[in-house]
Amino acid sequence: MATTFPPASSSPPPAASVGAIAWVRKNFFGGWFNTLLTLIVGFILLRTLIGFVTWAFSGAQWQVIPVNLPLYFAGRYPADQRWRLWLIVTLISALLGLSWGMIGRNSAKLFTRPVLIGAAIVAVLAVIEPAPVFYKILIIGAEALVFAGAWIGRSVGRAKPKLANWLPLVWVTLFFVSLWLMLGGLGLERVQTNLWGGLMLTIFLSVVSIVLSFPFGVLLALGRQSSLPGIRWLATFFIEVIRGVPLISLLFIGAYLFPLFLPGNARPDLVLRAIVGLTLFTAAYLAETVRGGLQSIPRGQTEAANALGLSAPSRSVWLCCRRR
Repeated sequence: MATTFPPASSSPPPAASVGAIAWVRKNFFGGWFNTLLTLIVGFILLRTLIGFVTWAFSGAQWQVIPVNLPLYFAGRYPADQRWRLWLIVTLISALLGLSWGMIGRNSAKLFTRPVLIGAAIVAVLAVIEPAPVFYKILIIGAEALVFAGAWIGRSVGRAKPKLANWLPLVWVTLFFVSLWLMLGGLGLERVQTNLWGGLMLTIFLSVVSIVLSFPFGVLLALGRQSSLPGIRWLATFFIEVIRGVPLISLLFIGAYLFPLFLPGNARPDLVLRAIVGLTLFTAAYLAETVRGGLQSIPRGQTEAANALGLSAPSRSVWLCCRRR
């Protein structure tokens, strides 16, 4: 006679055992000590939040921000020439959107939920920030231009996929166009670099120094692994000295001490001196990153490249591809 068993219950476990309630109970109220610590920290955070809200709505002097906002963004750049900077922002936003759309042309969904949430947060911050209405409209317009460019770039990329190969050249061209707009000349009023400042100068120095430091850092990494003692010692000495010196010291040396070693009439631009200091500093750290990546490649891959008779540049490219 066959034995019949009743079907197993399919009801979900109680909410107190799994889910958010169980996680909170385990991590914040798991014992008397955790409960006491949670209450103390919660009380401190609540008092801090109340104090911050009180200060933000009654004691803070928010008028300073809209008054000095142009100074934060553009430094002492002439007010009647700041349309160039907004033109640069427009060009970068459009090209950023086009690049995003062309690169992700084969993706199933370009505007995912995290992307839309991030865009909504940026728009809300632009609306509530204590800035003139003109700046709010420009920020929201730049964001809208990115999304419009992404939609257009996706359509164009699907129709003509080979156009994506020209994106690096377009970005390089945009850099020189932006530099011309910032500096002037060739029909535009000249703006001296000592008037540059704020976020504009920070982004410019960061982009230029990172791009220039990449090839220099790769050469330093290869030099530190060289079989020639002289090259290896020089690369090691440079990397260790630069990494052991604070960045502010390098910028100080480039701004004030470096001109002392030049002829009397040679006075490099201040922005150029800052670029040199940032490039040397970034190259030293990048060299160690590249060297760590090269050392992580298994010895068998290097021996296989040597067995194939590859040259040193071809071997490096082949090893990088095999590592990926």
